[in-house]
Amino acid sequence: MNRLVDKDRPALTGLQSALGGEPGLSVVPITDIGHTLVAFKNFRDDTFLIYNDALYAFMYAYEDSRQLQDSLRQCDLKNNTHQSPDVDLHRSSCVFNANWAYRCNINRMFGYDDSSPCFILTLNRIYGWLPSTQNGVTVCCRGATPNDDDLIGTLCFYDALVHDEEGCDRSCGLFPEQYFPYLNQDSYMAPLVFLEVRDPRKNVLISIQCELENTTYPSRIEFELLVD
Repeated sequence: MNRLVDKDRPALTGLQSALGGEPGLSVVPITDIGHTLVAFKNFRDDTFLIYNDALYAFMYAYEDSRQLQDSLRQCDLKNNTHQSPDVDLHRSSCVFNANWAYRCNINRMFGYDDSSPCFILTLNRIYGWLPSTQNGVTVCCRGATPNDDDLIGTLCFYDALVHDEEGCDRSCGLFPEQYFPYLNQDSYMAPLVFLEVRDPRKNVLISIQCELENTTYPSRIEFELLVD
């Protein structure tokens, strides 16, 4: 017997999907879990262009103004917009403004040219998944050990809600709940958290750990930074 397949919905969702029931955490420009070291030399752009290229490629869709189509909407991120009967979640999703990157922007070479490198934290897309809390999903980063905490400098988190110097007074960033669920919408813009490692200690290896705080199954990623 033939069965019709919905092209906008995966055949397997939730716990049946390849990614499981909840999204995992990813860090750009780290794309290979087997190579988690980000190392470059101060004021030597030839040593960090590979990271800049990866960050720029990832941000291209967010920087491209042509993405502002009818399928995107400006969302009130301080209130629950899902309650409005006028919002069709299958046809539209919230805009994520590239300017929310604050200091983690391409004009500053994502901070690598002044030894305050930026990383982009993002969630894997899980069809139909919703956060367990109304605020969204919190991601927190710190040194992997107390010694790393002493070396790491200042961690700044910029996201859809906070995208100025106040980001340096936080220990976590937020993926707001208004960006969920992902339903294979046209021009879907996943929420991002920009992590700036401001003025880390030079010439020493620093391990950084980031973890989702309010999910049923914790997702954690660890990477290393070395600025010479």
